[in-house]
Amino acid sequence: MRLNPAGGASKGAMNSASSRAIDTLEGHVAAAISERDLSGKRLLVAVSGGHDSLALLHALCHLRGDYGLTLCGAHLNHRLRGAESDADAEFARDTFERLGIPFTVGGVDVAAYRRQYKLSLEDAARRVRYSFLADAAAKHGAEAIALGHTADDQAETVLMHIIRGSGLDGLRGMQTLDGRTIGSRRVALFRPMLGLSRAETEGYCGALGLTPRVDPSNSSPEFLRNRIRMELVPLLEQMNPSARDALVRLARNATQDSEYIWERADAVWREVAQTVESGVIRLDAVALGKEHATIRGRVLRRAIEAAGGEITQRHILDMMAMLGDAPGKRLHLSGGRGFVTGYGEAYVGRVEVVEDALMPLPALRGEFPMPVPGEARVEGWHITIANIDRQDVGDVRDELEHRDPVHPCKFNFSEMLDMDCVGEELRVRGRLPGDRFQPLGMDGSKSLREFMIDARIPRGWRDGLPLMVSERGIVCVPGWRIAHWARVTEETKRALRLDVAFEG
Repeated sequence: MRLNPAGGASKGAMNSASSRAIDTLEGHVAAAISERDLSGKRLLVAVSGGHDSLALLHALCHLRGDYGLTLCGAHLNHRLRGAESDADAEFARDTFERLGIPFTVGGVDVAAYRRQYKLSLEDAARRVRYSFLADAAAKHGAEAIALGHTADDQAETVLMHIIRGSGLDGLRGMQTLDGRTIGSRRVALFRPMLGLSRAETEGYCGALGLTPRVDPSNSSPEFLRNRIRMELVPLLEQMNPSARDALVRLARNATQDSEYIWERADAVWREVAQTVESGVIRLDAVALGKEHATIRGRVLRRAIEAAGGEITQRHILDMMAMLGDAPGKRLHLSGGRGFVTGYGEAYVGRVEVVEDALMPLPALRGEFPMPVPGEARVEGWHITIANIDRQDVGDVRDELEHRDPVHPCKFNFSEMLDMDCVGEELRVRGRLPGDRFQPLGMDGSKSLREFMIDARIPRGWRDGLPLMVSERGIVCVPGWRIAHWARVTEETKRALRLDVAFEG
């Protein structure tokens, strides 16, 4: 049998079945190149040495002239199987050299990485592999990383996501061309064989006379994906012989729906998100809170990604729950990132800088008289106190309970007070050492400092809040709580409405 320059059988020595196997796979890869507009691009081909990646590498080599491709290769030695792993790396090196393409062969102790970061072996290997490929792509100037995933991998991925409780995006599985942020790098992942079966890649390798490497860990029940492949998929095929095809269709349908939703999420992102200094993402929490939960979740997902963090569904759910919370609520995300709520806004970014992004209020110095009823403007604050007729108390209470959230970057607070308890002589001032406060719902008082800490009032706001003070003590800490003794009760004869707004 005559060999071609790639080391396989020449087409002239092939039978019709072999020719069909080659034409089918290469035709599929060629169509993906055209559809994803990758002609003339530089591609990094990830090669493990198995059937799928070896088939992809040779197909791209056969097609590179027709499509103006520039190829380079990469192989990562995971150092999990001793001499066998080393032999895989040497096989990949020999293959790249024989094909005449530049390459990078590296090695990482995945087991040590797993122990360091307390991950499953499967997850540790995935993270290390993608980080290595991103670095190799940057080194070679590649515009996309070509991966040998097939329809079988797609079906297994969808099942894995179902088992883990993924949402619609998880059901999408893998995409033919997909962007991903890995560390600080944004890379494109190209999977041109998602419409082909593993049997077809094996047939292609056989037709070319290639002898791929066999990784026995692919049969180890230690890995969830292997158990899905060896146990769950055969069981499903007993119920539906076309189960794999059905799962691939599910991924395709989910992709269509997800893309439509992402279009809406992208539009909302442009309206509510802004990158401020140090890469912190500021979100308009009021506008975002009015969107459907599906859109909110995707915008928050994008915010984490834009801030360089690693996305988890648990974090997304926690962030969604916090969007309407009081200012100063904090959530630690992975990768040293954090999520902090402000007045009508929220921030995502590095923990050490995200709190600094909260706009501090200017410190309030001195003491200012507040007429009751009346109006005052104090260093950017607009404060009004108005009488409420006793018969209107219920309507005002209902209005305040159902008012819209505060506008982003604006402090806006309204509350009712008992005029006879508050008195007709109020003052406005900042906090002082030794201040005490009896917050609504509390029998006794506590230090104002302790209250502000417990209420998680951001440090940058504590000296700037305009405290309402009477002869009896602090009437309210605007934005958080009125005094328990100042509340309107069934015995209240005269009521007041307090409105406080920061206009800057």
